[in-house]
Amino acid sequence: MDNPDAAELMQLDHAIAVHFKLGTKPGEEGTLPLRFEDMSEELESSIYERAYPVYNEVYSKPDPKINELTEALKHEKNPYIGRRPNRLPTRRSPAFKMNCKCPELCLNTWLDARRQLRGSPGDVG
Repeated sequence: MDNPDAAELMQLDHAIAVHFKLGTKPGEEGTLPLRFEDMSEELESSIYERAYPVYNEVYSKPDPKINELTEALKHEKNPYIGRRPNRLPTRRSPAFKMNCKCPELCLNTWLDARRQLRGSPGDVG
């Protein structure tokens, strides 16, 4: 699971429908056998347009070539090539924050608790 701080919230101007199908046997470790079946066309279009704009642009061409679609997929799978990380170390948090996959709120709460346990430099321990 990725860090939810990086998630994008989108307001949609249409209703969405996601269809699941319940299987007949429990999954590994007794998990619910829920399978994704389909989604509404409006939701699929929104996902294409907003979440995968490069692929959508190539796919929308009159006659997209397989190699063009493949290149677009490579870009969509790794859109941050050549970009700086969106989480840079700050005075408040250490360098490991850049690679931490927990939410910012959890990380800061943990850092605050750790500082309290250590005490301030003037405390006698």
